[in-house]
Amino acid sequence: MLKDLQFSRRIQNLIADFRQLPHDTAQSILCKEQSVGHLFQNILKKYVKPSEVNLSDILLRYWPLIVGDVLSRSSAPRKVSPKGALIIKTQDSVVRQELFLKKDEILKNIYHFCPGNRIDDISFSL
Repeated sequence: MLKDLQFSRRIQNLIADFRQLPHDTAQSILCKEQSVGHLFQNILKKYVKPSEVNLSDILLRYWPLIVGDVLSRSSAPRKVSPKGALIIKTQDSVVRQELFLKKDEILKNIYHFCPGNRIDDISFSL
């Protein structure tokens, strides 16, 4: 049971003093926890040149702004077909219907974030 407890280094060294064990003198620094998405964005900024970013990356990055926060949690852009249709994966038919009703607004937002793209239609998949 005590094995599962995590103590700060200061507390661990205090316990080590009590048990007459050596201190933990590691130089590592405990960093604040971050979401995987935030870490991934930092890696992209650091290692990927802007010229290497393609349309799919831009769509993924701005998806919550393109379709809205609520719909972005249950949908995702999958790929652009050779005919120029963006294929969106949806969680269920309700989300698909909402996105279909917002189709013109979504296309307008895509053109705002990705000027000069070749997307002129939207299709859906489950």
